[in-house]
Amino acid sequence: MAMLGDPPSTVTIADLLSNRSFRVPLYMAIAMPVITLVAELFLLVESPYWLMLRGRREDARKSLAFLNPNSTAEQLDLAVDTLSYTIAKDAEEHLAVRRSEIVPSIASDGH
Repeated sequence: MAMLGDPPSTVTIADLLSNRSFRVPLYMAIAMPVITLVAELFLLVESPYWLMLRGRREDARKSLAFLNPNSTAEQLDLAVDTLSYTIAKDAEEHLAVRRSEIVPSIASDGH
């Protein structure tokens, strides 16, 4: 039992530089990101939008079912149809923008 006036316990430099003093924090610093990455590999799914862009409609439906487990089959079908419609509209708008960029450049080449 320590008494008032006793010298404090001293920590030597050898104790601070021992092999064990840095290993636990180092292992924790390495382990946490690795554990998080491994968990993400199992928990994350591919984006339904990305899957629809690639033409993988059924995979997009499965991904939506995983993301929304309480959805009915009709709700999932509606979500897939909505994604399909959105992608078609985005493609039309992108094509319209490209056409509007081409026409002025052709008109300005007429010296």
